[in-house]
Amino acid sequence: EAAGAMAGEVIRRDRRAGLADFSHQDLANMVTSFSKWPQEEWSCHAIGAIAGQVGRRVAPGEFGLSDFNHQDLANMVNGFSKWPDEAVYRQATIKIARELSRRDREEGLADFTPQELANLVNGFSKCPDDADYHEATVVIAREVIRRRAQLPSFAYQNLTNLVNGFSKWPQ
Repeated sequence: EAAGAMAGEVIRRDRRAGLADFSHQDLANMVTSFSKWPQEEWSCHAIGAIAGQVGRRVAPGEFGLSDFNHQDLANMVNGFSKWPDEAVYRQATIKIARELSRRDREEGLADFTPQELANLVNGFSKCPDDADYHEATVVIAREVIRRRAQLPSFAYQNLTNLVNGFSKWPQ
């Protein structure tokens, strides 16, 4: 009941003034938290408001997600993936996928932890037909191949999530 009340407050703030005052980490943490109740209408609405804010932070022709850290991006993708068919979540996740591809081109993904990579692949795998999700997953696959020698240090859960996610794109 308390989480539902918090979701209601997020929705009220979004309607009044938007969520621009929330930090990147605040948004990501709320997505992670509210996504634990995927069947609750209040959770869906609160995460929808957050997804809308993520979309608004991306200015046309720019990459407004560059200030989000690796963990925030991974947590949001993983959270949004609980509702793969909802347009607002897909649009936010597409923007994150594009940001991930941009980061790969400009600086690489060496700073992403195995868990972050696994969470991203897991989230993107919910919509394997989306070209942006596919491109981001290919970028992650290349990073995993680059880290081949480090795979023994990956946690079992991360390996499992990576293999499961990659299996959605067998090619």
